[in-house]
This record gives sequence, structure tokens and C-alpha cells, in this order.
Amino acid sequence: TDAQSVCNNNALTYITYAIGGGATGAAITSGALPNGVTGSFNAGVFTISGTPTVAGKFNYTVTTQGPCTNLSKSGFITVNPSPVVNAINDITYCNGAPGAAISFSSTTPGVTYTWTSTADIGFGLGNTGNIGGFSATNNTDNPVTAIVSVTATGNNCTGAGTTFKVIVNPTPAVNIVS
Repeated sequence: TDAQSVCNNNALTYITYAIGGGATGAAITSGALPNGVTGSFNAGVFTISGTPTVAGKFNYTVTTQGPCTNLSKSGFITVNPSPVVNAINDITYCNGAPGAAISFSSTTPGVTYTWTSTADIGFGLGNTGNIGGFSATNNTDNPVTAIVSVTATGNNCTGAGTTFKVIVNPTPAVNIVS
């Protein structure tokens, strides 16, 4: 279709125009294609393809080339921004300590966050939204490291994720040796 909506850094579906009659070629004659997207003519077909690298709405017009009256068709490509989760610093707690809520943010408004954790240290193994306050839990004799991965979804696009660590140290112990 000549009216596409695609996420930034995702390939668009080819847009093709059959060029026939007395036309000997075609080109973009007004408007512009997003960076990363090109138009080319080959064997009677003008094809727009590529992976857009900038967000925005891009109107374009394809016009035939040749000795007779040249015809034009217009279309547009809407490139939605892929949201990015702002970085979260690693956090360390001691077993039993109150863990502060962890709030995620993005420069793209209106996003939904999804997170997973490699270890349940008091806030579970995954959910949507922010991580609420929790009681840091480690019932072992060694530090437990939870690697938390977070992605943001907005504008029908899921952006690249970010990760951070939450480390919970064990409760100190004193044992009599002899």
C-alpha cells in the first residue's frame, strides 16, 4: 500500500508501482522518503523499500518519465518512534531491607513498560508497569543478582530494551567455630 505506518528502525513493506504505456522510468518528484528508504526503477516497476531511521510523516509523489504526458501518484509513509527506556542504575540491598519502588521512564509519552527478572528477590519474575516497593529477599549464603530487562511499547512499536541489576546481599551470620 502507498499509505504505510511502520516503526522506526523496522523495514517497511515494499511499495510498488507498475510503470507502463510509453513511460520509460519513474522517480520521486516531490516530497521525500525517510532516511534509510529509497526508490528505484527496474523492469517496469518503481519500488520503494528500506528501513526508516527517523520518525515522522513523509509525503512523496512518484512521477513517470518518458516522451508522453507523465502521470503521478502520491503516497505517504508514517514512521512511528520506537520508545526507549531511560537507563536505570544498578541497586544493592541487604536481605530484609525495604526496596524502593523502581519507576521507568521514556522520552516517548504514553508508553507501557514490560519487565522480566532472572531472580525473584522480592518483586517477582515479571510484570507490566513499574516495580512497586518490595522487601529485598535473599535466603542464601551468597549475594543474589537479579538482572531486570525492561521494554517500552508505544505507537504500536516496541523499542529496544534496557537492563539493570538488583543485588541482594545475604544476612550476615556469625557461627561458633569451636
